[in-house]
Amino acid sequence: LHGKLLYAAVLEKMTQSRFANAKRKLDNPRRLTDWRLWKTVANDLNAGIKACFPVDARFEDDNIKSLSERPRKRTLQCLP
Repeated sequence: LHGKLLYAAVLEKMTQSRFANAKRKLDNPRRLTDWRLWKTVANDLNAGIKACFPVDARFEDDNIKSLSERPRKRTLQCLP
């Protein structure tokens, strides 16, 4: 939870500093779409995080295991 809040705070701070002149008020006509701002800054932030923590080949199996689906306790419902 704290990591997500920190990520959101850093993203907001970067967006405010990089796009300070962007008119983002609701009562003015839009000059740009908000998601483009967020996507641009998020891509830059993700690239910075990946540069600080490069992928280590030793942990490839652990990465795949952590991204895999967990075994279910009950079967999924299906049509009879």
